[in-house]
Amino acid sequence: DIYQRNINPEASPATIKRFTYIATVTVGAAAMLAAINPPQFLQDIIVFTGSGLSTSFLAPVLLALYWPRFNKEGAIAGMLGGFATHVVLYAIGYYQSLAANGVGRMEAYEPMGFHPFLVGLVASLTISTIAALITPLPPQHLVRKFFYRTET
Repeated sequence: DIYQRNINPEASPATIKRFTYIATVTVGAAAMLAAINPPQFLQDIIVFTGSGLSTSFLAPVLLALYWPRFNKEGAIAGMLGGFATHVVLYAIGYYQSLAANGVGRMEAYEPMGFHPFLVGLVASLTISTIAALITPLPPQHLVRKFFYRTET
């Protein structure tokens, strides 16, 4: 759905089917890799997924609700930027623990003591705002519909 709506609206059914299979296999492989070397505590998974979802969606949703200038390009860029920041900080923490202990643990790298959630949220907000400002305005009929009260 995301691929067809935003990346290639003219995609054939065969292309969409192939893309769906690739995405499913990728997610399944990631789940299998996580099952091979699971985190020590379930809380690690909960914190990682909760903060990852928050860094992906919180800033774009709030901007979409309260800023008439916000557009889909800003939302997509902010979601990807927040998620990428979050994952990179956890990957750095994993490899730091691997280098220090010989065993990789699901630990977050915290630049200047800030949790990856906060760093990812700031990245998402910044990237969303910049992307919305450098891309075309949203359709004005939608802006009027959702942001300005009209008399009927």
